[in-house]
Amino acid sequence: MFKIDGLRRLSISTALSIFFMKLVPIIEYNLSAIWRHLTASNLHRIDFLLFTFLKHICGVARSSRNRLILLICDTPTLVNALKQRHNLPSTEAFTSYIDTLTAKMQSIPCEFYDTPAMTQQKWRSAMNNDRHVVTRHAMHGFHFKLCTNRAFHEATDECECSLCGGHASQYHLLQCSSRQHFLHYIADNE
Repeated sequence: MFKIDGLRRLSISTALSIFFMKLVPIIEYNLSAIWRHLTASNLHRIDFLLFTFLKHICGVARSSRNRLILLICDTPTLVNALKQRHNLPSTEAFTSYIDTLTAKMQSIPCEFYDTPAMTQQKWRSAMNNDRHVVTRHAMHGFHFKLCTNRAFHEATDECECSLCGGHASQYHLLQCSSRQHFLHYIADNE
């Protein structure tokens, strides 16, 4: 996957097309014969390939949440795509895996859906130099750059904005009345 040059310079849709042309055939080999024997953990490992690929082309950390990367790239899980593509049955492991993923998707904060990664499309296009800024903001909101607690952390009720003094939620950056710089500047500077 990492031997394909210039993946980050491609549009999201083109990069996904390459993923499905070059990498998915390796995964699909003999899948229908072993499908019934795969555990939920095996299914997660299959999806992990897509998660890793999407994180790479979006320029976010490998530790970023998988459910968020699926949403910002507007992509179904690889396991779902393979199941539909090969008309595979719904096994107990598949149902368990999808139920777990669905529960995690429902725990996403509403503020996430107002981030530029979800409301704008330009960052998905080819040759976009700011893709990593938009996607990184969607992953963690640059909360640690605004919060009085400068360590990287999830927002809590005790978090306070160092600019306006108000409550600093995970995605407070876009709502802060005292913010003086664009998202790109905040992403690149301390």
